[in-house]
Amino acid sequence: LNITGFGFGRPIYGPFNRQLSNSQLFAVADLNQPRGHRLKNGKFIPVGLKARGDNPMVMAPAGGLNMTLSGISKFLIDSLDGIRSEGGVLHPNSYQGMHQPRDSAGDYGAGWTIRDGIHFHNGTNIYWFSEMYLYPKFDIGLSIVLNHGHQKTATKLVDDLLVSLLSKISIHIGRRLPLPTYKEF
Repeated sequence: LNITGFGFGRPIYGPFNRQLSNSQLFAVADLNQPRGHRLKNGKFIPVGLKARGDNPMVMAPAGGLNMTLSGISKFLIDSLDGIRSEGGVLHPNSYQGMHQPRDSAGDYGAGWTIRDGIHFHNGTNIYWFSEMYLYPKFDIGLSIVLNHGHQKTATKLVDDLLVSLLSKISIHIGRRLPLPTYKEF
C-alpha cells in the first residue's frame, strides 16, 4: 500500500511522516502535531506527549496501531478493491472474512458492520475517534477523524459531518447516497 506514516501508540510523526520513537518524542521542539483531547469539567483538554497521553498498550484499540490520514485513504481504497475482488494486498479470502457478516444478526464481519451495502467501522482510545465508511456500490470510502474521543460528543459531531458529506457527495455524483440505517440521525 506504500503507507509510510504509521506506528503504534500515540500518533506523533516527524519529518517525512515517520513515526517517532519515545526517545525522539521528547526532542520534538515543534508541537504543531494534532493531540488527542479528554473531556474534563465540560472542557476538552489536550493530552500530553508522555505515557499518560494514551491508553496502556494492553487497552489500546487495534493493537495501538495508528496511521496518517493519507494512510487511512490508501487503506480504504485497498479495502474497496478487495471487497470487489479487484486486487488488494491481502488474499481475497481475507477481505471476504472482514466484509461478510458472520454473526447471528447477520450484519457483522471481522471489525466491520455491514448493512444495506454500507460497510462501517469505528474506534476510539478515548483521546481520538475515527469512523470509516465504505460504499462499494459507488466506489466511495469516507473517513472522519476527531482529536477527541468522548463517545457521546464525538458520535454527534461525526454524525453531523457524515450527513453533510453525503449530501455534498450525492450532489457531485448525481445519485443519492443513503445514510447508514444503524446510525441515529
